[in-house]
Amino acid sequence: MAVLIEANSVVVCRDVIARRYRRGWVGFQVDAPNRTLCADSEIARVSFMHPHNVSAFIRHLESQGLVHLNDAGEAVDIVVVDQINGPTTNCPWIEFFRRDISGGIVAAVRLQRGSDASLMCPDGWDYERSLSHNFKFYPLSDLSERLELKQGEPNLSAYRDRTTGQEVYVGWPNLATAEDRAVRTEATDRVLPFIGDRRAQTQDEIETVVQANLTLERLTAIAPDDWRLWFFRGVARRALGDRQEAYAAFARAYGLAPGEIEAGRNLVAECMTLGYSEEAKVVAKVVCALAPDDAGLRANYALALLTNGDLSEALNEVQQAQTADPQDEISRNVRVLIEEVISGASERPTKLVY
Repeated sequence: MAVLIEANSVVVCRDVIARRYRRGWVGFQVDAPNRTLCADSEIARVSFMHPHNVSAFIRHLESQGLVHLNDAGEAVDIVVVDQINGPTTNCPWIEFFRRDISGGIVAAVRLQRGSDASLMCPDGWDYERSLSHNFKFYPLSDLSERLELKQGEPNLSAYRDRTTGQEVYVGWPNLATAEDRAVRTEATDRVLPFIGDRRAQTQDEIETVVQANLTLERLTAIAPDDWRLWFFRGVARRALGDRQEAYAAFARAYGLAPGEIEAGRNLVAECMTLGYSEEAKVVAKVVCALAPDDAGLRANYALALLTNGDLSEALNEVQQAQTADPQDEISRNVRVLIEEVISGASERPTKLVY
């Protein structure tokens, strides 16, 4: 696959993030300083309007153990790709290209020797309002001297260039101050151990999650369109045993970012816990389509179908999950459960406790 390139994009391989980023892929998503993050299964990119923002993000990645350039000036783990001119340094592991889409032409990158040109874009991206449609760099000083603010959105401001009359867009971080971003990192760090559906058990764990949840509530009031904050609110509420509030937070996260697998996967889990089987089925189907070869997602979809009473479809899905990964124990157990329900040996569950 491929990812869209706009402005100056910082590109990193997903496997490097998984192996070396301090908090893995979830942590990388949380730490992304704006809403331009997009990724396929192999690479991820975050874009910036101004070079000093690029440098700041690269310094952050380097603090996590990633390497920007080797002694020969060649990209190692991180490469900066300019929308107009391509990679700004020699990079042997990506291919820069342009492709036609409805309305125009965009820049993109994929791993070398990749054959799939399917394009991944940020959530809510629209060509007519994008930098691909009307791109121009403006130094920070020009924002006040040359640009007139037309309208504001939470993370994107529309300006009119006084000299040309053209409309341009400037992206800003979700959380405007360094203090808020530091608080976000601290709160999500506290919640991170509970992502795997683990409950807060000791009094210290409960107090830690309660405090983190209070912080996340404040941050979602500041940045209500940041799906990651809502995702971690869901994790926190689930860790405290409040499944209804967890469901509400995951539903908000999924509504903001329907292309994010973890947002959808966790919403499905809460739906099945609460008995919302129809919603679980609908969301699980969409999430499964995002990664059709993922046996775990197919097994979850099969469970959602089972709780909704769609037994033949459930059996078909779990069979496909086993085909995708014959060694997957979860798929094997789900198939046993479905076959027991079909045979009458077990009663069909309408809820599943995760």
